[in-house]
Amino acid sequence: MTICGTDSSDCLTPGDMLYQKTASIGEIRRFFGLFQWNEYKLLASSSKYAVEACSYKGKYYKIGESFYDDCNNCFCGDSDMVQCTFMFCSKRDLGKKEGCSYKGKEYKVGASFYDDCNTCRCSGNDVVACTKMLCPVDYKGTEEVCVYKEQVYKVGASFKDRCNTCFCDTKNRVSCTKVLCPTTNEDIAKLRLHLTNEKIVTLSAPKKD
Repeated sequence: MTICGTDSSDCLTPGDMLYQKTASIGEIRRFFGLFQWNEYKLLASSSKYAVEACSYKGKYYKIGESFYDDCNNCFCGDSDMVQCTFMFCSKRDLGKKEGCSYKGKEYKVGASFYDDCNTCRCSGNDVVACTKMLCPVDYKGTEEVCVYKEQVYKVGASFKDRCNTCFCDTKNRVSCTKVLCPTTNEDIAKLRLHLTNEKIVTLSAPKKD
């Protein structure tokens, strides 16, 4: 990353130090031209100054800052390197406030669907995020699906979530029964006591004579 001031001969790279030409911090701010100085970390050592920041697509971000690149989330790390998620983002239509248009079809906010073998989700404002898996040539995916706990189910499918039964409806929503699922013998005993108001009895094998 290189940061240049109003004078093209005044450029900095990570680790370089800017020698203060005047005692005025305002002069240093002007040195960086259009950069918003307060957004970056200033390291001072005697009369020397340097800036820590990441450069990404023509913009600068301070160390530790998170930001979006379309539908992907990015982070400016300690090593001045930007790391981003790697999701496919559809083109935006800034005139739309709700729903998404994807390959000639319209989807509601929150809707999940298939694009070949990849799963896509409409996040609103015409932004669609999809996985990027290599699909077999003869793969035929369905576009009507539900996504539940990172699993994909076809519309009309029923499935289990522990002791509860769930259903994927025609509006791409999952509805489940709400049964308390015991996981241990203690949970089972508490549930039995709650339902029958009986005392908890610890059973043991009969003693041998």
